[in-house]
Amino acid sequence: VGASFAAEKHAFEIPGQLLLAAGSDGTITRQARIPISALNLYPEKLGHEAVAMLIDRIEQNIEPRQVTVPGNVQVRASTDRGRAASGA
Repeated sequence: VGASFAAEKHAFEIPGQLLLAAGSDGTITRQARIPISALNLYPEKLGHEAVAMLIDRIEQNIEPRQVTVPGNVQVRASTDRGRAASGA
């Protein structure tokens, strides 16, 4: 979000002249003046898996394991080239 403020300060148009995305999703990226595309890493799911793995290690002396929690990209106006082309 700070990058969007800096871009506006220097008269860069988002997404016209600058496409902007964040490394993690949240309320601020969703509710920004121009909603910002972001990675949704599902922190609640990550936390749940981490706690479950820790409990397993403590209670059952289980060897470490690897768990993948898939994320995705939430595409919003800040990277919408169609929006930039239409001047919206």
